[in-house]
Amino acid sequence: MVIEQRVTVHLFEKDGSDKLGDLVISSEISGDLESRSRGSLEDFKTEKMEFRNIPRVNDPDNETPIQYCTKKYLGPGARIMLLEENSYQIRFDSEYEINEKKGDLVFPTLHREEDVILKRWRLDEEDKRTIRATLNFHSYVGKSFIDMIIDGKKSSPHPFEVRSKKIGYQDQYPAMIGDLSEAAAGLIFEKSAPLYQEFDFDERSRETHYEDFMFLEYIFGNNELPQAYEYIMNHMYDTLERKEEKRPIAFASSIGAKELVNIVSNPEYLNKTDSPPPHWPEAMDNHVPSSMMSHRAHETIDVPENRLLKSLLLSIDAIVSKLLRSSIGLKEGYIKDKLKTYNDMIQEYLSHDWLKEVDELRYVPSNSQVLQKREGYRDIFKYFINFNFAFRLQWEDIRSCLRGYNRQLSELYEYWCYFKLIDVMEDITGAHVDYRNMFETRKWSIRMKRGNQSKIPFSMVVDDKHWDMVLMYNRTFSKHTKEPSYSLPFRPDYTLFISDGDEKHFVHFDAKYRSKGEIIEFYNRIGSEKIREDKDRVREDEKEVITRDEEENTRKTYKNADIYKMHTYKDAILKTQGAYILYPGDKNAVFRVNDDEAVPSVGAFPLTPGADGKEEDSLESFLLAILKKLSM
Repeated sequence: MVIEQRVTVHLFEKDGSDKLGDLVISSEISGDLESRSRGSLEDFKTEKMEFRNIPRVNDPDNETPIQYCTKKYLGPGARIMLLEENSYQIRFDSEYEINEKKGDLVFPTLHREEDVILKRWRLDEEDKRTIRATLNFHSYVGKSFIDMIIDGKKSSPHPFEVRSKKIGYQDQYPAMIGDLSEAAAGLIFEKSAPLYQEFDFDERSRETHYEDFMFLEYIFGNNELPQAYEYIMNHMYDTLERKEEKRPIAFASSIGAKELVNIVSNPEYLNKTDSPPPHWPEAMDNHVPSSMMSHRAHETIDVPENRLLKSLLLSIDAIVSKLLRSSIGLKEGYIKDKLKTYNDMIQEYLSHDWLKEVDELRYVPSNSQVLQKREGYRDIFKYFINFNFAFRLQWEDIRSCLRGYNRQLSELYEYWCYFKLIDVMEDITGAHVDYRNMFETRKWSIRMKRGNQSKIPFSMVVDDKHWDMVLMYNRTFSKHTKEPSYSLPFRPDYTLFISDGDEKHFVHFDAKYRSKGEIIEFYNRIGSEKIREDKDRVREDEKEVITRDEEENTRKTYKNADIYKMHTYKDAILKTQGAYILYPGDKNAVFRVNDDEAVPSVGAFPLTPGADGKEEDSLESFLLAILKKLSM
């Protein structure tokens, strides 16, 4: 049984005077999915919206196409919750004839994006007041708006949130951003990195603010900075400070040799008297002390470590203020909502009394054991370093993924998987990557190397056999390359080349944060007539996988079409031993020719941001098993 979900939004001009039209967003939900939904399907109305078969939920799931969020405090979220990779039917019935040539716009906020998400947009030939379209966000998530400009009149914007099916936005997304920022920081601190000599605190001008916003999402996401700050407030580092002060002699608890020398050396402390104490030294000529300098130890929090924390908070405050000023012309949206949240948090921190006791930061105490090892301070030091250095870079690949209101998770995930594969290879071989092999650099600007230029060398001995290995990013294989594909061109995301001088082998990986549509489009792009004939079969298999996913009750597994593509790599690219998916899921599967041998094979490995490291361990073990098999 299939049930239609529908949201109708009554759009009025901003001042509420004129109605501009009705927008209907609809999708389909299966009966099985309805039974698993976190809220029962309901029909209800709000002031300007009508809902049919929409569950009202406090904690939205990652399966139901349309949900209404009932949380009292939404933060940067929205009431209407849509889903990535889901197709929605759109119908807009306007009160006026629509003429795009005269400036009428449907969804102007969405149309600001370079990658237009609306497809098959058409105006009804008979009724010039009706527009229909298909809406699919693919791997873009985040907040945007339902808005119109009709007959020169702008509608009030209605917010909606697009959530991810695969990566948790509140925990896994910030973890992915954090890992990418760590990689950027390495470009500054590694002596092999071309930017190492630029290590200083000079302010760098930037054309965009994406690095600053990326930094804010990193430190506030998943409660990173708040947790570290709260811990420090409960365990603030202090030290004993010795102060010398003048005190009346009557309050001196003891007078030792040091105090006596101090008294004699400072005549201003002495007063002449006619009745000196008994046995008073004649040399003092009846001069006795009225006061003396004493040393007192007291606790102070005015230490370099706390000064660094204060400096970081002030820097964050400056960032948020700058971005808020630059967003004055923006409509309400994801970025503006986040900035307001960050501003509230940082203003609360800056109102705390301890800041009045701490001076300005004069130098960075980089050798401080407190900053390097103590809980809370260790995290603060990392954020300080990342902001002052890593986020001064213009990472051109990342910038294009963080435009406007939405984030393109498929691209970010692809970059993140690349760094995880590098970590795995470093652990296996004990090597350390030279950053010059990974990035093309200009002064404070970086771009990922691709193809043959991206070669990262590794080597190791397995069962007395020496292997040289090269990891490559986006290496193309075709009839014209040295190591060819015998049919059509292919470009795996990552390729590991393994050689002992005589034998040569390839192992390929693809990062699979992709929509079902993108998977099927792969078969269209490569131009094979045979595969074009199989397109309908692929679609049917996709439906079977979706049904199986529903039966497994939300288990995140790979798609059969991804495995088909891995078979294509293995069969078409000569000397390929294995091809594998990396995806944010929970099912590990390797399909082998022989059950007891690692290769030849194809398969899928879960790789999820913010996981506990077991997924990388599994991948390491499998790569070692491949090397052992090849060494036999």
